Amino acid sequence: MFALLPGTVTDEHAHASAPPCTTPRALPEEECVRSLPYTVVKIHIQGGRGASYWAELEGQAHGRRHVDFDSDEPLLGRLRVGDQVTAHAWHGDITSVSGRGSIQTTGDSPQGAPLYVIAVGLMCAAVGGLGLAAAWWWLRRTDDCLPGHPRGLRVAGWICTGLAVDAFATLWLLLWLDGPYWLHPVIWCAATLPVVAALAVRYRKRSG
Repeated sequence: MFALLPGTVTDEHAHASAPPCTTPRALPEEECVRSLPYTVVKIHIQGGRGASYWAELEGQAHGRRHVDFDSDEPLLGRLRVGDQVTAHAWHGDITSVSGRGSIQTTGDSPQGAPLYVIAVGLMCAAVGGLGLAAAWWWLRRTDDCLPGHPRGLRVAGWICTGLAVDAFATLWLLLWLDGPYWLHPVIWCAATLPVVAALAVRYRKRSG
């Protein structure tokens, strides 16, 4: 996952600095942002578990496009079928839609992608660490594992779960604040290291 980080950072910066397109004809990999008129023909909003948010847009010169969103705010929930909107496309993908005085990024936008890569990478590292800890306990202290989960392994499980939860909590915080991607590991370390240290000290006291 971390190997994907440089590419997502490059795309995020390129999209943020891309100028408006001035040529009349669209190209698939053009480095500018093209604004295209569309009409809303279908809206889907489903919250809760299995949430999905999308709209279908149709343009006379560009055909019908399916556009995914992360939520219904700030624009999707206000749209109605038949509304005229402007789709902003980069590299052939619709990265944001504007209308009714608001603009909302889509699932194809590169903005925020580095944060997701970091969060998923940290979660995978935490789960992998738990797997290594479980393997160590099983190979080196098999007798302790046979009756049930040893206390040390349970503590490792709680720590790894907390690390994974903190990774996504930090992700949503920075998305809400529109913070830079490099703040993610800083905030994550600041939030998790005291917890890990406290659990480790408590475990040592109980063991002693």
